[in-house]
Amino acid sequence: MSSEDFLKTFPPEDVATPEVPPQKEPLPAFAPSARFGKFGVPHGITLRDVARLIFKYKWTLIIPPILSVSLAVAYTMVSVPWYQATATVQIQPNELAALAPTASLERQKNLLNDQVQLLRSDTMLERVVEVLRLDTRMASLLGEETPSADRVTGAIRILKENILSIQPVMDANFITITAILPNADLAATIPNTLAEEYVIAVQERIASQANQLSGRYEDEARKIQEELEKIDGKITTFLAQHGIPDIAQRFESLRAQADRIEIELRDAKRDEGRLTRNIEALEGQLKKEPPTIASTTQVASNPQYTQIKSYLDQLQLQRTSLTGTWKEGSKRLETLDKQIEEAQAALSQLEPETIAAKLSVVNPRHNQILDELVRLRPLLEANREDIKTLSEAQGNINDQLSGFVSIRQEYNDLLAEKNRISAQLDFAKERARTAQTTGKFANEIAEVKISDHARKPLGPSGPNHVIHVLVGLLMGVGLGVGLAVLREVLNHSIETAHDVQKFLGVPLLGSIPEKALGRR
Repeated sequence: MSSEDFLKTFPPEDVATPEVPPQKEPLPAFAPSARFGKFGVPHGITLRDVARLIFKYKWTLIIPPILSVSLAVAYTMVSVPWYQATATVQIQPNELAALAPTASLERQKNLLNDQVQLLRSDTMLERVVEVLRLDTRMASLLGEETPSADRVTGAIRILKENILSIQPVMDANFITITAILPNADLAATIPNTLAEEYVIAVQERIASQANQLSGRYEDEARKIQEELEKIDGKITTFLAQHGIPDIAQRFESLRAQADRIEIELRDAKRDEGRLTRNIEALEGQLKKEPPTIASTTQVASNPQYTQIKSYLDQLQLQRTSLTGTWKEGSKRLETLDKQIEEAQAALSQLEPETIAAKLSVVNPRHNQILDELVRLRPLLEANREDIKTLSEAQGNINDQLSGFVSIRQEYNDLLAEKNRISAQLDFAKERARTAQTTGKFANEIAEVKISDHARKPLGPSGPNHVIHVLVGLLMGVGLGVGLAVLREVLNHSIETAHDVQKFLGVPLLGSIPEKALGRR
């Protein structure tokens, strides 16, 4: 297209605000317009459309994979092979923490992580650098301009960042030390040297800590021994003040006396109840039993009756004898009859017999009850006296026990304090002996050991040519597909000069048709 054609597209009268001539929008190249959304992206697509798109953008899809695979192959060909070796250190956290104070036992779970940090520390890596002289052997990596004083620091930094990988295996209490280097010998030597130096450092630390703890526990044992002697003096003074040679024996004696008195008092009260019930029962029976159970009456002739009877008999006899001699009605007979009547009258007023004596028979059951009461009442009185005496003795012994309880409690507190101090003394002595033994045989302690030494690798561990080529191929395919999709989206989103002005937000001066651009 010529410059004249370009200028003809604009009206000559208004250059400041050009108008874009209306153009007919072309239909999509491969599908009806109903298939495309707001930005021209198709809603549905067929296999034929996919094949046409692949053919349309074949170079876009082919060139990126070829370039990425070529770069991956070139990288694998020029990269230096590297070797990997791993050493394994076994940790026994319980044995390592056995000599530490009680507070540090709480850090037992974090011991494995602490040992990993120790392996990664500059102090441990500096020992490896000095043993293997890595500051000299890594001179090419450090650079010629690095001062000799900084070469060790540089070698440590390279070991940390580029060579060593130290990881804990929590469930198994292992630590793996892995080295990656272009040199197969160094790849095995560095992990082994670091593991050996770590074991030596741990043994030195154990011996040093054991010696420190031994002195510390011996001082603690001396202080505890002084406290034990003080408490022994307190116990001796306490016993002397109370005049009791043996607190336990004295308490047992009082307790035995109290138990004996309690048993005797209980028996006496039981006897008192039994005697009281028996006496009450006997008294009830005594009221029912009379003193005598029978009586005999002795009868004798009434002498007056006999005398009058005899007198009457004489008078009657005399009357009988005079009946023939004297006439009836004579004064003599009348006098005699009158005397007979008087005698009969006197005789009728008298009993022929009189009670001379009345004899009673004693009731034997009544006497038995009286005898039993006479026997039981003194026993009851004596029993009550015993109860009174035992009650007083019980009160006295209880008072002694009550007063002795506080003494015994104070004595038991002193004994408990003595036992506690004795236990502390034994524990301190035992820890001191253990620390001395541990410090003496620190080299034989197996808390840390190298379970697997790193071996010289038989071949390089990388780079992996197949993986690099596959990664390059995938990246190339992804890049090609992404470019093809981007071009297709842009082709259907910006097709006319109006779309350009709409999406860019700037006025468009003109456009060049694709066919005209092809001819140019």
